[in-house]
Amino acid sequence: MGKYLAVFKTNMQAALTYRGEMTLWIITSFLWVAVLPFVWLTVYGSQESIAGFNKSMMVTYFMLIPVIEALTSSWIDFTIRDEIKEGKINAFLTKPMNYLYKGFWGENGWKASRPFVSVLILLALYPFIHNYFYLTFHIRLIWLIPVLVVSRILNFIISSIIGMVAFWTTRNNWATQIWWAIQTVAAGYLAPLAFFPSHIQKIISFTPFPITLQIPINIILNTVSTDQIVWELGKGVIWILVLGLLLIALWKKGIKKTEGIGM
Repeated sequence: MGKYLAVFKTNMQAALTYRGEMTLWIITSFLWVAVLPFVWLTVYGSQESIAGFNKSMMVTYFMLIPVIEALTSSWIDFTIRDEIKEGKINAFLTKPMNYLYKGFWGENGWKASRPFVSVLILLALYPFIHNYFYLTFHIRLIWLIPVLVVSRILNFIISSIIGMVAFWTTRNNWATQIWWAIQTVAAGYLAPLAFFPSHIQKIISFTPFPITLQIPINIILNTVSTDQIVWELGKGVIWILVLGLLLIALWKKGIKKTEGIGM
C-alpha cells in the first residue's frame, strides 16, 4: 500500500506545481454549467416548480455539478491510451506494482485539490447567486460519502475500459466521445433526470449513470429517499463487479497482444 500512497503524493505534488492548468479546467467547467441555470430559469417563466425542482434548487443543481465532477470523474482513458500507443505501458509490466492500482491512486493524487478549488469558486460566485442557492442539512447527507466512493470507482473503471480500447486500435477517441455524449444526458448534466419521460427514467435507472452525478446532487438537495439511495448503492456495487471483471479481461487480453507483438 505504501508504494501507491507514494504515487498519490507524487501526483498531488505535480498537480500543485501545475495548479494554473487545474484552475483553468475547473473554471471552464463552471462556465459551462453557469449558462444552463439561466436557460432553465427562462423555461420556468412564472412557474415556481417543475418536476419537484423549484428555481433555487435548479440553480444549485447546476452549481454543484463541477464540485461532484471534481470528486468523482475520471479521465484515465487518455493516460492509458497514450501509454499504450507510445509503448510506455511495457515498462510497468516489469515493476512490482499493479498498473490499474497505480493509475487509480495517481489520478486521485492529481485530483486531490480540485474539489477545494471548486468550492472556492462556488463561494466566489455565492454573492451573485445567493438568492437562488438552496442548501439544507439533513440526516441523509451521511449517505453522500459511500455514494461518492462508489461513483468514483465506477467512473475510474469505465474510463479504464475505454482506455483499453487502444490495445486494438490506435484511434479510440470515438469510444470516449460516445461515452461522454451518453453520460451528458443520462447522468443529468443537461437536466435532472426527473425532467425526462417516465419510460426514459426507467431505462436509465438500470444503468450506472445516475450514481455518477444525479444521486450525489439529489442527496444534497434532499430530493431522494433513503430507499432510493440504498438501491443506487447496491446497483452501483453490482456494476463495479461486472465492469471490473470486464476490465480485468480486457487487460489480460491486451497485455497478451502486446507481448505477442514483441515486448
